[in-house]
Amino acid sequence: MSWLKSLFGSNSEPEKNEPHQKRFVHPVAAMEEAFKAHGDELNGTLTAENKKNALMTWRSYIDEHQHDFADLVAHDPKSEQLAKLEADVIMRTFLCGVMAKRGWIEEMTAKQVPFMLGRALRDQIRAMGIPLEQKVNANAGTSIDMALMQVLEVGMKAGASKS
Repeated sequence: MSWLKSLFGSNSEPEKNEPHQKRFVHPVAAMEEAFKAHGDELNGTLTAENKKNALMTWRSYIDEHQHDFADLVAHDPKSEQLAKLEADVIMRTFLCGVMAKRGWIEEMTAKQVPFMLGRALRDQIRAMGIPLEQKVNANAGTSIDMALMQVLEVGMKAGASKS
């Protein structure tokens, strides 16, 4: 224990009620709170160009890394529902990036959102009765999450240009 005291000093215990301590807010809840608080300010953000950039970023990544998922969305009997789910997650992720760049949500929190929204998307697909694991390869989860991470970056660029 003496080596620990010498490393950190004798008064190494932090004070119990430090003012900089924050309560944990789930990343998706933080995104939703920021959206409620700043929804009016986001109205002009979903321009045709921004939507195109977000969707093309998603499509490019998915086509390159997870074409099985793209095929599922295009050819499944529930493809219309799948496309709506996919578009909703893409746009929510894009707006999360915008809000992060504008300081309405912390960037580190925002960078967790694509993983959580990707998981939620996969869970919703399974809830529709689509056996996702049988229709796509084992990398689907990672590919979806990474595609959403790139969409988040597109949103952050759009947020920087309008701040």
